[in-house]
Amino acid sequence: MGDIGWYITSHRKTHAALTVFLSLLLILIASAAVVGGCGKKISLEYESAPDLAIVKAESDGGLPHPGDDLFPRFQLFGDGRVIKYQGEPNYRGIFVQGRLDERDIGVLLQRISDTGFFKLKDEYRNPNLTDATYSQISVDLVETEKTVRVWMMMNVREFDAAYDLIMDYPLGEVTEYVPEKGYLVVARYPMEAKENQNSLDPNSEIYQLLPDTATLIQAADSNTAVAVNGATFLKIKKYENEQERRGLYISQPDSVMMVYPVYEPRTAKKP
Repeated sequence: MGDIGWYITSHRKTHAALTVFLSLLLILIASAAVVGGCGKKISLEYESAPDLAIVKAESDGGLPHPGDDLFPRFQLFGDGRVIKYQGEPNYRGIFVQGRLDERDIGVLLQRISDTGFFKLKDEYRNPNLTDATYSQISVDLVETEKTVRVWMMMNVREFDAAYDLIMDYPLGEVTEYVPEKGYLVVARYPMEAKENQNSLDPNSEIYQLLPDTATLIQAADSNTAVAVNGATFLKIKKYENEQERRGLYISQPDSVMMVYPVYEPRTAKKP
């Protein structure tokens, strides 16, 4: 019985040691997975609130210009409504709106996650560049809120893939987005500064849609945008898109005024 007892005890010790070794090995593997970025899976659950932008793409930065527009290039709200810029990359475009169903929202969020967006740093910036522009993506989920900002001249492949995915995501049928109100940013210049501009005809329909001259002058002097109703704003914006240069030129006896229709002003205060 002594030999048998010794064998059983030895076997138990070996089994216990093996169990401890395997447990430690599993812990090390799990730790390595977390460090390598394969840790906790991101939950893509979102709130269906109609006023909550769960995905947003924006651009800003660079030298300020009165015609700069800070309205986000893309917004997906919790109820599936989408507002998206449509047009040329600079300013010759308008915003349209569409809608995604729950399935399409889920596909979009999953594809954003697949790009590696949630593993990126919060900001990528070259400290040697000044007055640079940047692009930014924000995703607001129930358990995760992530914003990534990438400045000009920074090559971040995962961010570019996510940005292109968002901006090119098919919406199906879209309609013009008519905001509750838009804004007119007004700047005044010396007469000789805009000699080559074609002034807006005072008898034209667009001129009649503008606020009176005193209001425009006050807006320029106080650096405060003028708010106009959305339908009026959209007509003015479309007209500006058709012009060769940005802004609407209004001649004055001793100066000129430039009126810039924007969805969200950058260089002027909101009234």
